[in-house]
Amino acid sequence: MVTVDHTVLDGLASTLTTEEWSRALAELSSAADEWLCVLDRDGRLLFANTAFREAVGRPMAELLSVNLSDLLQPENERIRQLVADAVARSRVDGILRVQPGDTLRTYRFVFSHVVDQSGKASYVLCAAKDLTDLLAAGDDLGVYRGVLESITDGVYVLDAGYRIKYANERAASHFGAKEDIIGRRLQDCIPGRIGSPSFRDVMQAMHEHTETTCIVEGPGPSWLDVHIFPAGNDLVVYFRDITDAKNADDARRRLAAIVESTTDAIIGKDMNGIILSWNLGAALLYGYTAAEVIGKSISLLLPDDMTDDLYGIMALLRRGEKVIGRRTRRRCKDGRIVDVSLTIAPIADDEGVVVGASTIARDITPQMRHEAQLREAADFAIRVLDHLISLVAVLDPAGHVVEINRAALEAARLDRDQLVGARLDRLYCFLYDDGLCEKVRKAVEDVARGGVRRFDLRAELVPGRFTDIDFSLAPMTDSAGKITHLIASGVDITDRKQAERELASALERERHIAATLQRSLLQMPPSNSFAGLEVATMYEAASADMEIGGDFVDAVSLPDHRVALIVGDVSGKGLAAAARTAEIKYTLRAFLQENCGAAAAIARLNTFLCEQVAYDIDAQYGFVALSLAIVDPRTGLCEFARAGTEPPVLATASGNIEIVQAEGMPLGVDPLATFTTACLTMGYGDTIMMVTDGLTESRRGSSFFGIEGLCEVIRRVSSHRSLRVAADSCLEASRLFSGGVLSDDACILLARRK
Repeated sequence: MVTVDHTVLDGLASTLTTEEWSRALAELSSAADEWLCVLDRDGRLLFANTAFREAVGRPMAELLSVNLSDLLQPENERIRQLVADAVARSRVDGILRVQPGDTLRTYRFVFSHVVDQSGKASYVLCAAKDLTDLLAAGDDLGVYRGVLESITDGVYVLDAGYRIKYANERAASHFGAKEDIIGRRLQDCIPGRIGSPSFRDVMQAMHEHTETTCIVEGPGPSWLDVHIFPAGNDLVVYFRDITDAKNADDARRRLAAIVESTTDAIIGKDMNGIILSWNLGAALLYGYTAAEVIGKSISLLLPDDMTDDLYGIMALLRRGEKVIGRRTRRRCKDGRIVDVSLTIAPIADDEGVVVGASTIARDITPQMRHEAQLREAADFAIRVLDHLISLVAVLDPAGHVVEINRAALEAARLDRDQLVGARLDRLYCFLYDDGLCEKVRKAVEDVARGGVRRFDLRAELVPGRFTDIDFSLAPMTDSAGKITHLIASGVDITDRKQAERELASALERERHIAATLQRSLLQMPPSNSFAGLEVATMYEAASADMEIGGDFVDAVSLPDHRVALIVGDVSGKGLAAAARTAEIKYTLRAFLQENCGAAAAIARLNTFLCEQVAYDIDAQYGFVALSLAIVDPRTGLCEFARAGTEPPVLATASGNIEIVQAEGMPLGVDPLATFTTACLTMGYGDTIMMVTDGLTESRRGSSFFGIEGLCEVIRRVSSHRSLRVAADSCLEASRLFSGGVLSDDACILLARRK
């Protein structure tokens, strides 16, 4: 774990305001899609990451001391309650629909407190994840089922017939056992509530398939805050129990009628110090709700060292005297001690007997709170930097080092005094390269004008040893937008760079081997190597940078002057595919030399491949598509067999086209697969065409070139004097159909009887 020199940070804290500290932390924090915030015990922001600031559209300077609940409408009261619960109970969560920008979105919030050395909650950490797209995914909820089962809010999904497709444990508890409600209509699960006025809004929203939010009466004496929105053909419904909040809200409204025009804490009590009334201002100041304090002694607000304060005040009240502007201290529910100004007046009955008192309390600690925030911000920054492995330095706008963290000191093996005050671009680690010094200097000038720079560099942190660094430089501004400091940070990426170089070298070696192997697989004998038969082949990769594939062609002499013509496609890319292609090609050659028929040879190859899968549990095999034709040039007799490829085509010299009807599934999948044989007779000048699916699957919109497109081309070009020109015409037609680029590697084999 990397630690940070506290004297360094204390020195920096003495020159920066709270707002500047927050901006420094924002620049140092790593990017995250989730919201991450640090709050004080009252829910006011001490720090917010980039994702949150972008969502609310406000810089950190404007967010400091702003209550989180004021930024997240319409759930501000819910946010305030969750913060209070987190202070008291360590961790709470819930699903809320808030509007940080222009639209309502659904977030899962998690609040937890951080305790100080005495065990009291000192901060509240808030994390929020956007669930809008997740809940809109309908049937895809299962991917996040664990998240939905862990939350305290109820979530269920209804299909088009209002049947419950999914319900988390919280939702199921409102209807009965989960196994009893899945598949049932919502109306059948809550028959007693369907006719109530509050449920009419729910049923109308479901009928109209629109998003809505409403308050409905739940089971027993309870109230639910319900949100409904469509997700495809389904409806997603989530709700939370707001019974306690609603009851508390009613009580607050009654109390607010007494003191509508003030936000001060107003408390009524009898002469024994028992609290009789408690307004919203008091709840906000002290943290207690009216239900928590009414009927209890006012002494619960007294710090332990001020128990005598109450007796002195009550003595004055019994004599009918007022207490005006008395400065004292009071303890809040969460244990905080606040400075308040008290104005206390006696309340007398009709006979003039003092029966109680009215107390107005005003918080007079804004300056003390500001200083506390500064101390807390500095303490938080120290703890953040203590865990950074990045090399971090704070510069003045001219590029001189003001402060530097321990990680950077340890990397350079230097003392702080050797670096503070030096210009960044003139440090020893950059001096070995004048070009690098100039690059760093220009980066400092650019960032001092408001830019942000990031690039990789090699620094000689220790003489004779170079380190690759992911270097970044960003400005830090004050509340007026003036650049006061620059934050330089770097991450050691030496190992990553070395790994990248080794990986690139290994990949290049593998690619070279695979390319060499595939070229050997695509080599064919001269077109006139077979008496009575002219053969031409062509191969084209889909793109120049695509990995080596498994397409191959072959033509081999067999006993009795016959010729075997083969076109195949082995699944996979790279060296493994090329090696397996070679194995398959030469295994099939061996089977063909045993004078077996086309279908029998393919069947034996299929058995061989399936046995490989069965006996080699570590191997990763795919399927093989293959077409085979055995031709006797003397008689023109052709025997065809096919395993999952495009069907071979026979184009006669007169222009007729016949698609060969041999059937069979790809090889290496089913050891019991069967393969049929088709026999045709070639006349002189007739041409056989065999292809892989790279030609037929050329696509234009939703249309494919297909075997029909190839048949039309071969009909026109089969009589061309050069078979290679005819093969090139087929490839070109397929390529033009898809806009000039093939979507997959393509092989074609043409054979003409002469």
